[in-house]
Amino acid sequence: MVKLGAIIAVYQEADYLPYALKQAEKHCDEIIVYEGCHSKGHNTRSTDGTIEIIEKSGLEYQLPVNTDGVRYDHFQCAIWQMGVTEMIQRGCDWFRFWDCDMFAFDKDWVHIKDLMGETSKDCIMFNERRFLFNWHINTHDQTGYFYRVTDGMFLSPISRVHSKDGTLVRDCDEMVERMDTCIFHFTAAKKLERMKFRFEISKEKGTPGIDNLWEKYRNSVIDYPADVHENEMLIQELVGGYGENWYDGEYPEVLKDHPYRFCNDIRDIK
Repeated sequence: MVKLGAIIAVYQEADYLPYALKQAEKHCDEIIVYEGCHSKGHNTRSTDGTIEIIEKSGLEYQLPVNTDGVRYDHFQCAIWQMGVTEMIQRGCDWFRFWDCDMFAFDKDWVHIKDLMGETSKDCIMFNERRFLFNWHINTHDQTGYFYRVTDGMFLSPISRVHSKDGTLVRDCDEMVERMDTCIFHFTAAKKLERMKFRFEISKEKGTPGIDNLWEKYRNSVIDYPADVHENEMLIQELVGGYGENWYDGEYPEVLKDHPYRFCNDIRDIK
């Protein structure tokens, strides 16, 4: 029986966290939660109800504090490494850095766990829909990595897993198993204030052109279904991926009661 661990680092994610925890509790054997912000310009603790959600779940959580002024993405990597070490100590065979805004259908979780017990490879990759502004505008991509616990593995910022010899696992075809499974990633389908934080911490680590990109995110109006080519480059710039499209199908079961499902533009929610 494969033992799967979830490592969750969370800050100001009250809108998605209850659903993420419900999914993790159903499909994972071990869960570790790290709560807090390691940015120089933001509150150390979540203030939107995130902490209360974790406490209500009964899960233990930790708040690693960056007292040395280390750049946030480097410190975040150290937190992930702490989580991996803990998963190894708990006897996990596989683990995942569990984003609070990524979800999959129940049937796909069954296939994922089955594949972990069958594959000889060290990484599992999925197809992905990356949503922007609402639960309809999205692009395609590949992500959602699950990693096997291997001897001597280590991380580089923020969450890139390397094998003992330094090989970046996800970029090595011989180590990656690709599943024809779709992960729903609501990476840019959030309130404006939450997305502002994301742009600000990206600026802290030196991402070029981030102010201009934030203005585009904040002010862009996409009247879909407009001509695909009219908005294609803008959407890809804002959310990444490729193949801009409008999704109007089914969503993972855990999200059936989520209020954002019928929202035209989540940026407008206060």
